[in-house]
Amino acid sequence: MPVEVTERYIRIRVENPKNFVRFRIKTLGKGIRAIIGFPKKGGSRIQSFLFDRKKWTLKQAKAWVKRHGYSIAETFVVRDIIFDKQGNFYFDERPIIEETKKPKVDIWDKLEALFGE
Repeated sequence: MPVEVTERYIRIRVENPKNFVRFRIKTLGKGIRAIIGFPKKGGSRIQSFLFDRKKWTLKQAKAWVKRHGYSIAETFVVRDIIFDKQGNFYFDERPIIEETKKPKVDIWDKLEALFGE
């Protein structure tokens, strides 16, 4: 699944966000957070992992994800985060075809400010 590296986080998506109707962020500890997705039919599953770049390298994060039974395939870049009236958010993602400019603002900082830890 897609991998994104920002100034503060390494985000590894393990499931397509289109499979879920809403999300929540949960701290797992040791510099790892999980984005929990809630499917329309109920239940919950991990949609993405966020690794603190001060504590994890990309290689270590990928190894952790694989060790815990998830797969990693493509690299995507998040272009936008869309919020609905209920406070749910969705990612507008596109594959990296050419080198892109680094965003001025870390999107995970915005999410952290909105939802806290």
